[in-house]
Amino acid sequence: MKNAFKIFLLIAVVAMAVTFVFIYFTGDEMGTEHKPETKVITEAVQVTPLEKELNNALNDPLIDDYYKETYTKGRLVIADDDKMLTITDSLFSRDTKKDFFYFMVFTKSMNGSDGFYSEALDYSSYRFVLNHTVAFSKYFAESPILNDKDMENWARYVMGEVFITHEVNEYDVINDEVKALKNKLVKI
Repeated sequence: MKNAFKIFLLIAVVAMAVTFVFIYFTGDEMGTEHKPETKVITEAVQVTPLEKELNNALNDPLIDDYYKETYTKGRLVIADDDKMLTITDSLFSRDTKKDFFYFMVFTKSMNGSDGFYSEALDYSSYRFVLNHTVAFSKYFAESPILNDKDMENWARYVMGEVFITHEVNEYDVINDEVKALKNKLVKI
């Protein structure tokens, strides 16, 4: 029972850090507006830059159909191990015209993951939040597609990596990371 409380407390701390990031960029509290789970945007009326990027990627014949299927289904599509792991690699794409699409594919792949793929999600989500804090914050602040469940998934996988890599001093690591994230955001 003591471990369950410890896990709950750590998840709460990460959720608070993520909430801070969200409020910093939006000036609003999380959860005041519910966003749809997943959608393909077809209307040309008031399409945001992120929606436009997403639509362009979905219509790009050079993007693997596996990524498109994972995004449109809103969950991990089971395939061979190597194929599934390409999703975690794509999260760190340097293609600025498709990076939000790959972020969305990665985020949606969190639904239905287990086993080895979940471990890859832990590591990649932790790295992304720490090294791409601004992009992470921007996506959640500006995307009409991301929702509370997506944020909860990110918090869960980031915490998974903290538990795996810092078993003895999770609290210290969380405190240090929250301070580092705050410092990154203050410099913007």
